[in-house]
Amino acid sequence: MEVIRRLKNNKSSGEHMILAEFIKYGGRVIYEEIYQLVAVVWNKEEMPSEWSKGIIIPIHKKGSKSEFENYRGISLLSVVFKILATCIKYRIVAQIKSSIGEYQRGFREGRSVIDQIFALREIQAESYDNKLKTHVMFVDFKQAYDKVNIEQVYQSMKVIGVESKLIRLVRMTLSK
Repeated sequence: MEVIRRLKNNKSSGEHMILAEFIKYGGRVIYEEIYQLVAVVWNKEEMPSEWSKGIIIPIHKKGSKSEFENYRGISLLSVVFKILATCIKYRIVAQIKSSIGEYQRGFREGRSVIDQIFALREIQAESYDNKLKTHVMFVDFKQAYDKVNIEQVYQSMKVIGVESKLIRLVRMTLSK
């Protein structure tokens, strides 16, 4: 399983205390067992609730360490859950790749904010050379959308062509 080979080393484990390295380098028997587990969950669309239990660790962002809002939480999740979630993600990405605009850079493999900066510099240079006025607007959507209506996300997934099975699997992972 390619997903297992891509697991990152030296990462904290979730509640089960199983490190990615154990699964990654555990050999064929471990691979086959994990594959069977994920296949059963995939086919039945039922996941053990233990898989989605996480350990939340507060990470200081900035400012006073005594103020709650200066922290963000990260969740340490089960490695098996991460494998399942990554399998779902790869399938969704394969289905929607053609629906995503060329200029969308965030959260796309092989694309980054550096690409956007380069494109902006090119536009700026072209505008300068041709004596054109250029207007730029930057929007921090993170601040604008701190909460998401998950039902609308599922509906949007359907509209852009994500198969129903994958939507149900996403729903399953988020409902536990």
